[in-house]
Amino acid sequence: MYILGYGYSGFAANEALGVLQMVLEEDFLFQNLQCSAVCLAKLKNVSLEKVSETLLDSDAHVTDKPLNHHARSKILATGIYLLYADGRHIEDLLPALLKVYSNLPHLKWIDDGALNRQDKIPVQEQFALCFNTILSELAAKYANVRDRIVSAQIELLSITADIIIEICGEAQPTFQTKLYLMRVLCFIIGLFRAFGRYSNDKEHPLISAIYPPPFTIGKADGVNSQPAELDRVAYMINFKVERLLRKPILDIMDVYAADVYMAGQVRRFPYKTISECLSLVCVTAARDACAPYDMLKAEKTLPQKFARELFIVFSFIVNSEVGGFCILFDSLPIFTLVAAFQCSFDFFMTVLSNFLS
Repeated sequence: MYILGYGYSGFAANEALGVLQMVLEEDFLFQNLQCSAVCLAKLKNVSLEKVSETLLDSDAHVTDKPLNHHARSKILATGIYLLYADGRHIEDLLPALLKVYSNLPHLKWIDDGALNRQDKIPVQEQFALCFNTILSELAAKYANVRDRIVSAQIELLSITADIIIEICGEAQPTFQTKLYLMRVLCFIIGLFRAFGRYSNDKEHPLISAIYPPPFTIGKADGVNSQPAELDRVAYMINFKVERLLRKPILDIMDVYAADVYMAGQVRRFPYKTISECLSLVCVTAARDACAPYDMLKAEKTLPQKFARELFIVFSFIVNSEVGGFCILFDSLPIFTLVAAFQCSFDFFMTVLSNFLS
């Protein structure tokens, strides 16, 4: 199977880049762990015990402990080590990372890291973006763990979407429930922003564009055109995202987001409404899913079933956001479906940009 590839020029990831780099300058703990990870990866014959002792202690991988800045830094540093270690110890360390990854929606998050005045990205969104970027990079580089990683990513997206839908269905949730919902929404936005993104340059993984090692010079990445494992991606888009982006659910999210924003009890929460951002990252991920394919080349043609599911879900989204724009024809040929999807995306982006401006 293959994993979907994007270039780092993607809209959502670039939005977070500048702020994260500024915070890094004030974050000695993470910077020290990052340097240690890269140095250990470049050493020959380094033992698993040494790596585990330095990077992944009990605070980072025990799933019933709060996810504070120290634990988050060690998790990311362990992932960075695996990216630079050419596959060494990946079979030993990856299970610990995936165990934490699958449990992230249920952990207690503590926002105790360095805070820059311009850093308004919620900690859940920021960490999900970085962690998922590392995992996508590992899946792209190492075929022996690719299936496990992609399965974990899709499963986590599915579980998180179910949590959101369940809370939005409650009659009178408490303020703490609304607060939890906003944290989970920020988390899934971070997941969508990073899902399947990786660099073509093995020496400069994508995470180095967010957290450049101080002793190296970053290099621009390219776009990898490998196709996705379509059956599971299609299921995620067609069933989970469609439910998540129904207008009644989006309206409830916005009401609760306004309540949380006005209460001012979250250290970093910039969303007066959140439905626009969620719709944008979902639609962008769906649009990018078609990017590796070429309608004019038979060997790169997007499978018709997958194209139809993308178009149906996207038309549903546009219909929810704008109204009167839902065209569903089961008999449309693949060329028409993909072309319509691209035109619909351009139309949606124009409308959404005008709405946000």
